[in-house]
Amino acid sequence: MSRELLKKALDCLWESKFVAERFQDDKKRDNLIAEIEKHFYETDNNIYIITAYRFGDKENHSYVVGAFSTKDEAIRQAKKEEEWRGGKYDCEVIVMQLNDPLKYKNYEVVYKKCD
Repeated sequence: MSRELLKKALDCLWESKFVAERFQDDKKRDNLIAEIEKHFYETDNNIYIITAYRFGDKENHSYVVGAFSTKDEAIRQAKKEEEWRGGKYDCEVIVMQLNDPLKYKNYEVVYKKCD
């Protein structure tokens, strides 16, 4: 499910009388949406991929360190790899949906060494 589709579903939910009566102000609505999005993107077919780049140069030597199901574990492993490689490699962690091709740039960078 895409982020846009999720937003549309939440907007429809918000317009329903049931939800409108319980979440009358925008702050409560925004908190509800943020909570649902967080849950959706933390649990739904996300894959976190770590790539190590020699001296942070994407045109130079690079390799895939691993793929993980949680953001926290991927970042932890990326930092371990950077430390283990003695500063020669900078890692980047991207998140994307499982079985989606990279050619559409449908990923988000969630960690870089300079972050």
